[in-house]
Amino acid sequence: AHDAVLAQVSHLPHIVSFSLINSISPQALAIAPQSLREMTRIAGSDARLWTDIILENRSNAVRRTREFQKNIAIVQRAVARNDRRALITFFERARKRRERIA
Repeated sequence: AHDAVLAQVSHLPHIVSFSLINSISPQALAIAPQSLREMTRIAGSDARLWTDIILENRSNAVRRTREFQKNIAIVQRAVARNDRRALITFFERARKRRERIA
C-alpha cells in the first residue's frame, strides 16, 4: 500500500516533471515564465536516484503513468474537438482536487 501511494504522490510527479521539461524546445525554454520553472522544479532531482526509486517500484509507476496518460488523452481529445465544456469540466475538477491537498 505504501509503494502504491508513493507512486502517486512522489514518483508520478517526478516522471511528469522530467517529461514536461523534455517536451519543451530550447527556444521556448529561453523565454519560459516562472510558472514553468515552478512546475519543473523537481526535474532538477538526481537522475540516478530517481531511476533507482522508480524501477524499484516499477509496477506501481507503470500503473500511475497509465492513469496520467488517460488524463492527457482526455485533454487532447477535448482540444482536438474544440470541446470547451469538456476542458472546463476537467480543469474545474482538477482545481477542486488540488484544494484538498493538505
